[in-house]
Amino acid sequence: MGVEDAEELEEEKDRLRNKVASVVEDEADKVDFLQAIDDAKTIEDLVDVDDKIEESLEADADDIFGPALATAKEGALADIAGLDYYTADEKAELEDLVNNVDNVEDIAIIDEAISKAIEENDRRHTETKQDALKELHAKATEKANEIDQRIDLTEEEKDLAHTVIVANYEAGEEAINNATTAEEVAEAKQAGIDSLDQITIDGEAKQDALKELHAKATEKAN
Repeated sequence: MGVEDAEELEEEKDRLRNKVASVVEDEADKVDFLQAIDDAKTIEDLVDVDDKIEESLEADADDIFGPALATAKEGALADIAGLDYYTADEKAELEDLVNNVDNVEDIAIIDEAISKAIEENDRRHTETKQDALKELHAKATEKANEIDQRIDLTEEEKDLAHTVIVANYEAGEEAINNATTAEEVAEAKQAGIDSLDQITIDGEAKQDALKELHAKATEKAN
């Protein structure tokens, strides 16, 4: 081996010794690697030692970060299951992304995808609530107009009906605003619409007056 080759070999040994001191934490591994470096006769020998150092570091990383990756995946899949405004296909696409991540460095990819999905799910939730409130308001307006057009009702009876309409509308509005899931929004909307549909009021005063007129007419005929 020439002088230059010997110098290159020693420089590479020094580099690897520094690498071992900096990145290898297990004391037994340090001793083994330093001994292998000292025993190396060629640059190729040192390349083999360097490869073994890298393999050791990767194995240590799996031991340290493997549980973290599994935990991240488990949490992400649970978040996906909770995306109640996402279709089955949309959820499946996200699940594939999560399941295909195989190293800890890509946890950030999972976090970003799930964060965006939750944000979109929240947007859809807000939009669905707004649509539900519009439907409820339309039904309340329809019912109020229906009452106003009833010629068989007195003003007092119409006022009573409007009071019930407002009360039922406000109860439905509150239920929709308090809903936290797609199912709850749908149930609150339907309950509110049903409560408005079921409002009925008979023209009791008019009916009583008609009965009285009928009785008097019958009495007069007799």
